[in-house]
Amino acid sequence: MNDKVTLFGEVVAVDGEDAQVRLDSDELAVLHDAGEQTLQIGYRGEFAVEGRSPEGRTVVSPVRPSGAAGDPTAFDLEFDRLHSALAGRRAGPRSRTPSPVSRSIQEEQIRGWVHHVDSALSQLRKHRAKRLSEQVNDES
Repeated sequence: MNDKVTLFGEVVAVDGEDAQVRLDSDELAVLHDAGEQTLQIGYRGEFAVEGRSPEGRTVVSPVRPSGAAGDPTAFDLEFDRLHSALAGRRAGPRSRTPSPVSRSIQEEQIRGWVHHVDSALSQLRKHRAKRLSEQVNDES
């Protein structure tokens, strides 16, 4: 059984082999050998407390390294945020916003749809004008 204390936090700085992790308790912890973990700024996850550094800072390690299990899903990020909120701690900045790539794809789809509607509307107007013109010519 694992007796280590685990806390949620976010990587806020990476400096060579070390990284700084802002825990949900607003404490700034240190993560040694960050270069081997391939963690990036903004990575949010669960960290195990390993002890204290000689300077008195908390030393942590990721419970689930990002390289082994991939990036956390939206569900995991939302769970972390809610867990922190229920525990009475500041949840920190919102997890992740949708990627700009997905936004641009949606925008392109909407623009394509608007273009299609515009062309269909102009065709309807032409046909209506043609019918009205024929009606006027038939009445004369």
